[in-house]
Amino acid sequence: PPARAVDAAIDECVSKGYLASYLERKRSEVRSMFMTEFDEEKQRALDRRDGYEEGVEDGIGRGIEQGVKRAAERLRTAGYDEEIAQVVLGLNSDELLPPKPDGVHGSFITEYDEELLRAQDRSDGYRDGFANGVDEGKKQGIEQAANRLRAAGYDEEAIRVALGVTV
Repeated sequence: PPARAVDAAIDECVSKGYLASYLERKRSEVRSMFMTEFDEEKQRALDRRDGYEEGVEDGIGRGIEQGVKRAAERLRTAGYDEEIAQVVLGLNSDELLPPKPDGVHGSFITEYDEELLRAQDRSDGYRDGFANGVDEGKKQGIEQAANRLRAAGYDEEAIRVALGVTV
């Protein structure tokens, strides 16, 4: 718990001679200051938010790739030739999705460990943000595919197929 960590830090500073006389005189004030300044729940929420924001950003990138590929696959399935799929993709049709980002995912915490807990909060936020980002990115990717088709002069029927719009 934080109280023991603060006491241990003060003891270590005193034993190593860092501000020893001050810490010996003002131990209770220093301890109180650290204990009132640190809000564990607030820190956990901040860690989760940071992870979420990072996850959304990474997820949108992944989702755009998936959305563009989905549009190309719709065109192939509807019988359009490979040339139109290449226009939509803007890349090689056999190019793979980028690998999943590295990160801490799903730790089981058996005892209080602040670093593990913070990593878990960040990971939970990242996972949620990544999923939301992928969903948003897919929409953006499909729209990019449609814009590529428009720019290449393809007709509205092909664009509707890429968008998944049924008439």
